[in-house]
Amino acid sequence: MIHIVLGTGFGDEGKGQCVHSLSDKNTLVIRFSGGHQCGHTVITESGKRHIFSQFGSGSFRNASTYISEFCTMYPIGLFEEYNTLKNKLSSELKMYVHPMVNITTPFDLAYNRTISMINGHGTCGVGFGATLERSEEFYNLYANDLFTPYIYNTKFSLIEKYYKEKVRKLNMSSQIIYEQEVCHAMDGWKESIEFFQQFCKIHVLSEIHLKYKHMVFEGSQGILLDQNFGFFPHVTRSNTTSKNALKIIGENQFHNKEISTWYVSRCYQTRHGNGPFSDSDSIKLKNTSEETNQANNWQGNFSISKLDFSLIKHSLTCDKIYNMSSRKNLIFTCMDQLIEKELFMKELGDSLLQDSVEKIYFKSQPDWL
Repeated sequence: MIHIVLGTGFGDEGKGQCVHSLSDKNTLVIRFSGGHQCGHTVITESGKRHIFSQFGSGSFRNASTYISEFCTMYPIGLFEEYNTLKNKLSSELKMYVHPMVNITTPFDLAYNRTISMINGHGTCGVGFGATLERSEEFYNLYANDLFTPYIYNTKFSLIEKYYKEKVRKLNMSSQIIYEQEVCHAMDGWKESIEFFQQFCKIHVLSEIHLKYKHMVFEGSQGILLDQNFGFFPHVTRSNTTSKNALKIIGENQFHNKEISTWYVSRCYQTRHGNGPFSDSDSIKLKNTSEETNQANNWQGNFSISKLDFSLIKHSLTCDKIYNMSSRKNLIFTCMDQLIEKELFMKELGDSLLQDSVEKIYFKSQPDWL
């Protein structure tokens, strides 16, 4: 069985909790878009909580993680997340990594934060976009490179020079900010590379998938942040539809397996950052104590408004371009936070979204499992 989990909005929909509920010890959670900038919150039935960034959101249920070639990884962040997560689990964490996963360096993170202060487009501030932009100019550092010292050291040095040339064109205050961010980001870098080399198993998917009965493809951000369908420049440099997942499925000849797609949306609209936001109708919520997202220096404020059902329908039509044949489900999360549930249900009925999916689910935080 194959599941694809996608967000229909601007992120923060509840994808992590959905992946958690679909996983077990026989599951391989495959990250097929985005990277280490993700923040997928999972709360277990026993009350354990974790915000998953690089590990798959099925880890609490003993699922293994596979990082595909469409993702980035940040070794320092991985090491920190491992040390946090291992204390919450009773089983061993397992992670497989495609050899061509792009590695984020301290220089990417520093440049990302410096530029964000200039253009104000909004960013998670962890170097994801800068890493992919650098890669497009063929200054690559892949996961496989970290295991050959000469290759790694040479590429790392060339990336350092690449950013020095870019930063040289900025004003003096931005150059100072960049150097300060590099200095801070280098702390713990060597140790994290050593951890990566010891912990991560480098494999293409065809070498390992037969070990698992189920695969859950865990999406990143939401379809309205897709690099093709979102509001540029307020997008992520990634395909957040089913596009990458279905490419992986096709290349590995998984067509004989049943595929279900799970589209996830909160029952109200959210956006973290400075991009366009359909917020004409405000909304009051009754329970936000578990809210993960807060204002920060890089992304800006976390905004909420009444759900615009036309945007969900638009996201479904965007994904349909790639995803025609899978079984489609729609999940509305955070129903326990909604005050005017009757109005929500009426507007949902008027939207005719039920004509686009086979089944619609309504979930509150405690009743996922």
